[in-house]
Amino acid sequence: MFRNFLLITLRNLKANRLFSLINIFGLAVRLACVILIAWPAAWYFMNSWLESFAYRTPMNIGIFVFAGVLAWLIASLTVGSLAAITANINPTLSLRHE
Repeated sequence: MFRNFLLITLRNLKANRLFSLINIFGLAVRLACVILIAWPAAWYFMNSWLESFAYRTPMNIGIFVFAGVLAWLIASLTVGSLAAITANINPTLSLRHE
């Protein structure tokens, strides 16, 4: 079943290459913008919160990179799984409920 799904997906990507690339590029740009906006805000709030503690831990860039990669991974898996579910739904089932 997974092999058939991949075959159908590759055929759709091949047929609608430009549209698919625009959608994938748009998703990547939006995620990058959100991550770049969130990093300074997160650093500022974490820094101001950690100033009140006697034993501070240093904040390095690895924490923010890990959080950004994790957010990107969760978003990609969510969008991908919803797209796969939608692609596998029988169209007659959705028409029956309209």
